[in-house]
Amino acid sequence: INRVLSLQERVEQNLREQDWGEWAGRTVLELDTCCRAELEQQESLGWGFTPPGGESRAQVRDRAVACLHRVAQEYPGKRILVVTHLGVIKGLVFHALGGDWLRDEDKPFKNRLMQSLASDGLTLMVKGLNTK
Repeated sequence: INRVLSLQERVEQNLREQDWGEWAGRTVLELDTCCRAELEQQESLGWGFTPPGGESRAQVRDRAVACLHRVAQEYPGKRILVVTHLGVIKGLVFHALGGDWLRDEDKPFKNRLMQSLASDGLTLMVKGLNTK
């Protein structure tokens, strides 16, 4: 018999999507059409990618990693399910793998599949990628 021993749902603001500033609400196709040079320049910055008036990938990474470490310390030894935006997941996985998050860098994970990370409160590690 499967059962849930405890279930606590909460919203963690530090797992919110990147603030896209002036680019908020626009599709990648729209940005590629109107702002191609600026978009390419930003993508060449990896973690420094920052939409005009928005938040950098590094800022998203730092707040999300700190959040996961804090939650892991609150629930030592427990499995925690985190549901968040794709950009946050990408940042966490690239960080844990030591990636630079550059445009031509291999993407080690697939969208819409489970990515398993672990935290000892200090280090974020990949336990499994692309599970169903």
